[in-house]
Amino acid sequence: MGNENSSITHLEDPRNYSSRKTVKYYHIVLIIIAITAVLLLVVFGYRAYEVNQIDPFEQPGSTLARDYFLDSVYSYFDFDPTKLPTTVGSCTTVPLKVIQEQNLISDIKYYTKCDQNMTLVKVCKLESGNYHFEVHMSCPNTDKVAYGEEQELTEENSILASPTAQVSFSYKAERLSSNNISYGQKQEMWKDEIPYENYKIVKETTYYRYRDRLWRYSGDVRYYYPQNKVIGSDVIEFYKESPSEIYPFKQVSQNYAYKWYIENDDGLRHYYPSGSTDVHKENTYYLTAPVKGAIRDEATKTYAAKYYRVEKTDASDYYPTAPSNNAVKLEDSLIWSDWSEYSLQVPKINPYGNGNREIETRVKVEVIPIEGDASDLVWSSLTSDYVTEQELISQLRNLGYNVNTIDDVAALKDIKYDLKQTYRDEVKKG
Repeated sequence: MGNENSSITHLEDPRNYSSRKTVKYYHIVLIIIAITAVLLLVVFGYRAYEVNQIDPFEQPGSTLARDYFLDSVYSYFDFDPTKLPTTVGSCTTVPLKVIQEQNLISDIKYYTKCDQNMTLVKVCKLESGNYHFEVHMSCPNTDKVAYGEEQELTEENSILASPTAQVSFSYKAERLSSNNISYGQKQEMWKDEIPYENYKIVKETTYYRYRDRLWRYSGDVRYYYPQNKVIGSDVIEFYKESPSEIYPFKQVSQNYAYKWYIENDDGLRHYYPSGSTDVHKENTYYLTAPVKGAIRDEATKTYAAKYYRVEKTDASDYYPTAPSNNAVKLEDSLIWSDWSEYSLQVPKINPYGNGNREIETRVKVEVIPIEGDASDLVWSSLTSDYVTEQELISQLRNLGYNVNTIDDVAALKDIKYDLKQTYRDEVKKG
């Protein structure tokens, strides 16, 4: 018996066979794990790459597209404030198509996917004279807004900064008896200076002024070329290369910039701001039209940057917001800026994201004095309750008035109306 196993080789020994099989299985398992790990790295790495490639305008919950569009609409009215609605209780709309045609919004691919007419801003003039800007986005991946119940708008400040709030108006009209009365000549004056006891306002225009809270800062302060502005968002000039050696740092734009020109009667292109007719002698680029009537030169499309220098200080001048990321506010340095001049331009309520702006309004009116004994001035109700604009216009047409809008109604000498404002606002998630 002792010699029976002597002819079995080392490889044929069943004890060694079991061990070899285990080692072989172990190697196979390692190979499978390695392949699986590589596949997982590839899959998740690709997913991470895909996430990084998502347009920031399309990130879930992003308001970039809405906010950028709204800023462009502000620019639209800054160029021509007369396009704002002038009658209390009236509205106008500005579609994306118009903003693009005016070159007031930069070349952002996201907007090419939006409905150019249904993506719009609705601007309404409230009873106070303030304007409410409501944004409607008709684009892919736009979150659907859920609204609460309609309620009466008594505190306008609660919705002025809400671009999702929906404002509605209804009207209750009265008609003036024409017995033994006469109308004076139309005059323009401030509403708070009307000297007449009886009058009809046929047009109102709201003017604005504002002031900001200011602080001093310690630390870094950025000064942007060309005017040494400190607030980067106020700078609109871009350059391909630093326009001065003392401005070595750059803040690159993520959007295309262009050179812009104005065509005068001489038929030549005068590039802004230098006025040169040689495109190569103009080195300033802008994302959108820098002045009303400017035309962009499509051949100059490029990426460019804002350039700035940095200085350190223990106590800076007074600014409405931090002049750099490293600046520290000196809390005991708060003051108010001087009031701006009254202007038709609607100032931003919260331009620096800190809620430190104060806005005042003053209304200029066109007034028609009404002359006659007080007993002859009888206003009779045309509507027993508040009605819609179309219902009011229909009723006035039946009485022979040639009116098509609430602006036409406001211009009538013998018709006036009270306004009821209601709104629905977004229901916040979570």
